[in-house]
Amino acid sequence: MTSKDDTARVQPCSLDQLRSALGDLRGKRVTLMGLGVFGGGEGAARFLLSRGAELIITDLRPAGKLARSLRRLAGAPVTLHLGEHLPEDFVEAELVVANPAVRRTSPFLRMAQRAGVPITSPMNMFLASCSTCTCAVTGSNGKSTTASLLAAMLQSAGRTVWLGGNIGISLLPSLSRIGPEDLVVLELSSFQLEDARALRWSPHVTVVTNVTPNHLDRHGGFDDYAMAKRAIVDFQVPGDFAVLCARDPILEGWARDGVRSNVVFFDAEPEPGRIRHGVSLMGGRLVWHNSQRSDVICLRDDVPLLGLHNTMNAMAAAAAARCLGVGSHHVRRALSGFVGLEHRLELVGQFRGVRVYNDSYSTTPESSVAALKSFRGAIALIAGGYDKGLNLGPLARAAAQLAEVLITVGQAGPLLAQKAREESAYLGRSIVIQEVGDLQGAVRAAARLSMPGSVVVFSPGCASYDMFDNYEQRGRVFKNLVRSDFRR
Repeated sequence: MTSKDDTARVQPCSLDQLRSALGDLRGKRVTLMGLGVFGGGEGAARFLLSRGAELIITDLRPAGKLARSLRRLAGAPVTLHLGEHLPEDFVEAELVVANPAVRRTSPFLRMAQRAGVPITSPMNMFLASCSTCTCAVTGSNGKSTTASLLAAMLQSAGRTVWLGGNIGISLLPSLSRIGPEDLVVLELSSFQLEDARALRWSPHVTVVTNVTPNHLDRHGGFDDYAMAKRAIVDFQVPGDFAVLCARDPILEGWARDGVRSNVVFFDAEPEPGRIRHGVSLMGGRLVWHNSQRSDVICLRDDVPLLGLHNTMNAMAAAAAARCLGVGSHHVRRALSGFVGLEHRLELVGQFRGVRVYNDSYSTTPESSVAALKSFRGAIALIAGGYDKGLNLGPLARAAAQLAEVLITVGQAGPLLAQKAREESAYLGRSIVIQEVGDLQGAVRAAARLSMPGSVVVFSPGCASYDMFDNYEQRGRVFKNLVRSDFRR
């Protein structure tokens, strides 16, 4: 029988408790739970070591799976316990720092909590230690691109900007170099925001791109997931700004229920008069509205990224930049020089007249639907992966409507293929659907089934964990396979 204690979520310590714990770490035993491979664990380790902590790093993965992070920490005075967790690392510690990927129901975290050990996360350590003006971006889709666009717009206006967070850049080692007049732009996940609630923290400028089902395997349900996201606005004060998508029903609800900050909307298809403060798309132009006037920011064609969803990301970033006093000419200049992020509708190349795109960062059905809508003509979609318990129906429907070929892979592949067959039969539209065993088989099938003038889009709509360590590895493997198999 499972007790309530076995499923209860461990709460991070409060802001006062955390600042007290971080006040003097010299000689204190600190356990970092989860090194990871994206840089957050490494950044936390360097920060803790710089404060004089006696650091233990523990991770359930073996050294081979953590090789990249371990190479970068080579020679550092740390104790490594890999491939297992030891109880004494938690009950005898003076602080436990848990990577956001670690489930907060972990029995080891509960051991630490019962022993009275304060528990925190790398992001909470940063938020508790940084007093610089902060902008934070979250959303189920589009947050990395939006955060990167916002940072570029602020830099275009001559500001010193620090971009970090869930985008894979830890700012903890840079804390001492962040000046009081600098700006920090953070991309924050639902996991990080769930922890940040314990600090009663929200940023000066919030951007929320959208809230759609994601990480339900971790949060347990959509309501809990949305509540985790809401922490980004819950502790704002008058004078702060909340930039929200006007078309998102969850975000509309937040604004309707009351947000203490200034609500600024963005909307690509606004009803007349709907956007009184924010950015709308009107006549092919991105337009900024406030109580005094409306200004054209740029043409939609000035946004150098594919798809309406990326136009929305640019609108969100532009609205946040304008809230911080950045002029439209600086926004335009930033857009003109912006290069899309790797693994986000990234053009791999053109092979025998077929354009191939890598969208491995797509881990939700909604993001894959947005990718499909970015193209016209003959489309071959490769989708599938680890099943996070999300509804694949919208992706199956979009594939049946917009694609000529659907190639499914991974744990979710059979279910996605079946749903797509049902949708295509309902629509009376015939598409080629192939189920394959691995990504190499998918690439070879795409090369065989694609004709000159068509587009191949790898947009999984699912997580990578059934076959790969993360979306980055999945994307790199896909690109290597394409460059090999499409040239045959």
